[in-house]
Amino acid sequence: MKTILVPIDLSPLASAALPVAVSLAKQIRADVRLLHYLSLSILDPELSQAPVAMAQYVNEQTTAANDRLQEICNQYASDGVQLTPVLSRSVKGLYGAIADEAADLVVLASHGADGLAEWLIGSNAEHVMEVVDCPVLVVKQAYTEFTPKKVLFAIDADDRLKAQFSYPLPGADARKEFLFINTPNEPRALEGIRDWVSELAEAQKLTDYHLTIIAHQTAHEGIIQFAEQNGFDLIVLFTSQRKGFWHFFNGSVAEDVVNHSPIPVLAIPYQ
Repeated sequence: MKTILVPIDLSPLASAALPVAVSLAKQIRADVRLLHYLSLSILDPELSQAPVAMAQYVNEQTTAANDRLQEICNQYASDGVQLTPVLSRSVKGLYGAIADEAADLVVLASHGADGLAEWLIGSNAEHVMEVVDCPVLVVKQAYTEFTPKKVLFAIDADDRLKAQFSYPLPGADARKEFLFINTPNEPRALEGIRDWVSELAEAQKLTDYHLTIIAHQTAHEGIIQFAEQNGFDLIVLFTSQRKGFWHFFNGSVAEDVVNHSPIPVLAIPYQ
């Protein structure tokens, strides 16, 4: 892992992701890119009735954002991590700008989304998960030292995991803790789930692991409840990036966990 990307809107909440990224970068010797999207691309001074005034406004906003980004980076100058401020006015929008960075890890701070807002627009974290091909780490608060040791792997018994199981962050306990949520609509027998996890362990040469199967009405609530009750530092999910009508209609467990979990969540996309 060489590059960690932190999208930031210069708000206090968004800034919570940066100390997490810096902490990880120090541990794995990665660089951090701090991305701010300046939504001024729709303002074309040449099409304005006051082109000079509009151009001046755009320049002022650009300068102010650049200065603020540099100020934030300077706060971490003594940490020995290469921080690069990136100001984007991409016509692809915020999510296109994030995808274009092609980072190895994206770290986001999110307040999640609830109720009608979640159904209509979801959270920024949810949209980022849809457009990038790298893991996305979502936190709800700042951590000056981020080294999660007790990590919960919530699995759905997808065969792709046998070939793609991975964990990119440092510091986790050697023992792998797997969780499977048995919902009322789950068609598979529990013994079949245990056999599947044994096959996963054999494929990945895992010798120290433990599987917990619990019954719950919904997968995301069961995952969050179990993680909170058992003191896990991080929830890891392996995701399929759904788009279009199916995504709108059905959603995904990963997005629900990201939106509602107070515990940091690492979403790793299937390739």
